[in-house]
Amino acid sequence: MSKNRTDAFQTKLRDFAKIRPGDTFVGLWIDECLEELKASGIKFPVKFCFDTEWYYADGTQWIAIPYYILDEKIVQARRRQKLITEGVKKAKFKRYLLHELGHMFEALYSTRKMQIRRKYFGASAKAPTSYLPLKPSKHYVENLPEQYAQSHPDEDFAETFAVYFAEKPSKWRAKYKDTPALNKLLCIGQLVEIAKTKKQRKLDSSSFSPLKSSKLIVKEELLSAPINIHHARPSQSTLYRLKNAYKISIKEAHYLGAYIRWQRSQKEKIDAKKILRHKAHYIPY
Repeated sequence: MSKNRTDAFQTKLRDFAKIRPGDTFVGLWIDECLEELKASGIKFPVKFCFDTEWYYADGTQWIAIPYYILDEKIVQARRRQKLITEGVKKAKFKRYLLHELGHMFEALYSTRKMQIRRKYFGASAKAPTSYLPLKPSKHYVENLPEQYAQSHPDEDFAETFAVYFAEKPSKWRAKYKDTPALNKLLCIGQLVEIAKTKKQRKLDSSSFSPLKSSKLIVKEELLSAPINIHHARPSQSTLYRLKNAYKISIKEAHYLGAYIRWQRSQKEKIDAKKILRHKAHYIPY
């Protein structure tokens, strides 16, 4: 972002609020994705801004994109520090974007109220703020990491929407053949056809700039960014102590142990109940 790349970590986050994603290289990725969706008969009245992570602001036209994607130096620093770094490359970017557009699709066409949506994805409950990674299941597609589709019916829908458009039909039909997940993918196709005949719901288009009021610089934001737990592995003895102490599985103990080790290194107060679960992408607005 900065002309003097050595100053990248001193950049104020609010400076990213002045940048329109469409005016950067990610604008080409966005346009390509939206054109593919338009060819399928769905046009999204979407707006984009930068923030510290991906999310769709429910009920609005806004999708937030991580600011760090703009600067390779910041991306590399996040990776060295084992921090979560999402959607940096074009293919991954498209999957994250399609996921958030899946949420917007639900808002545009009020699909949560439709019987067919409830049949395959269930009724929407309170939006999650966290989730516990689970084992792969034939009932869910795989798009984002950590079996994210299993975290909530709305996330299941968004993940299935993303796979439906990110992969060729022949690929996902073969991959999910004879599974409940295939029925969900076919449901997305039916909902897209229904949407072509429906009027879009009007979404909030008012200004949305989450980084505008931030007082942090990039270096400070990195200190508070969530760690990628796959790079912090506790010992076997620690795993079994945690398993017995919290009555959880070995896999759950792995995640908990990784977070505890990291939080101790940051001198953070440890709350086992909270750090057992990951922050969700879906943010109600």
